[in-house]
This record gives sequence, C-alpha cells and structure tokens, in this order.
Amino acid sequence: MDNNINRLNYIDIHTHNPGADSEGISVSNLFPEEIVPDVEPFRFYSIGMHPWLLDPSTDIDEQMNQIELKATFPNVIAVGECGFDRMAKTSMEIQGNVFSGHVMIADKVMKPVFIHCVRAFNELIYYKKKLKPQTPWILHGYSGSYDLAMQLYKHGFFFSFGKALLNSRSKAIQSFIRLPEESVFLETDECELMISEIYAHASGLKNCTISEIERQLQANFNKVFLQA
Repeated sequence: MDNNINRLNYIDIHTHNPGADSEGISVSNLFPEEIVPDVEPFRFYSIGMHPWLLDPSTDIDEQMNQIELKATFPNVIAVGECGFDRMAKTSMEIQGNVFSGHVMIADKVMKPVFIHCVRAFNELIYYKKKLKPQTPWILHGYSGSYDLAMQLYKHGFFFSFGKALLNSRSKAIQSFIRLPEESVFLETDECELMISEIYAHASGLKNCTISEIERQLQANFNKVFLQA
C-alpha cells in the first residue's frame, strides 16, 4: 500500500479488540486460521503465530502456508505477532525456525513484523543480524529498560507501548520518554483500556499535547506500514 493516512486520529498499532475505538485507526491481530475481514477504511490487520501456540499438535507447515497467503491481502499490513518467549513450552530452536519463516514471508511481501519477545532479546538481536531483514521489526508491548531499548534501537528496532505506561513503576516509562520519537507507537493489545486513554497518558509523560503525539505517530505509521 502506498496511500498515506492523512488525518489526525488515534492509531492503535496492535490490538486483540477490534473496533474498541470506532473513530480510530486499528491494526488487529489475526491467527492463521482466522478469516481476514473485508477491506474497510482505517481497519488493518496483522497475521502470525504467537510462540505460545507452537505445541506438538500444531500443523506448523499449514499454519505458515495460511500466513503466506493472507499476508498478501491489501488490508493485512504486517506479519506477526511472532517471536520468542522463554516461558513457552516450545524449544527455542523451534521458535527460531518459525520466526525465521515469518521474516521470510514479511520480506517477500514487503511488510513489517510485529514481535513478541519475553526474556529472549539476545536471541532476537542474533536473528536480526543473521537474517538481515528488508522490512521493519516492531517490538509490541515493550516494557523493558531504556538501556535495553537503546541497544535494540541501534539494531533498527521500533517499539510499541501500551498499558505499561500507566504503571508508575514500569521501566517502559523512561524508555518511552527518552527514545527517539520516530521509533515509537502506541497500542492496547489485550487490555480493556481505550487507545484514547493511552494517548492521553502518553502526552502527559511527554509533556506535550495529544495532537502532537497524533502527528508523530501518524508520520511513523505512514513511513513504517504504508510505504514498507
């Protein structure tokens, strides 16, 4: 897609609750077996296999075939969420193989990748160097430290922040405040908050207006997703 979004509005970059903010722009997460909805203005999708879904009963080849097919749909603008999770039962080797498959698909269709990563950032950086991806990688639900964020930023990662910004003890707050503005997004993921609430809190952290946040995230969205 090469048509930019040219209106100020909330952008929920990763959600499992489509339509929660009917006036906003959303990117809803889909699993491989789900049907991609018909094209609708300001409603977009990503498709991928979460590392928690990689169990012995999963037909991974068929799931990846579905991802490769549906990633070509015009309203599917990203691959994922996929990635690494040390809390999952599946071995890191299998997680790495499946993740590599997602990256290959993303590079084929020239769409960015949403990444789920828990306690496996060294592995993630390793695969970034190994695979040399042609499209952006976005860490969704980032809640780590600023030092880690800067290490990842230097490797070209983007960051999406959600409900962690409302937790005064979260390391994500300093990461969000101090990271370059062109590298960040906002999301609701699975939480019950409206994206408008997260924008309001984010503007307070940045000591700026909501409109300023909107303009920056709109520019980021156009650059990373609609011109990928």
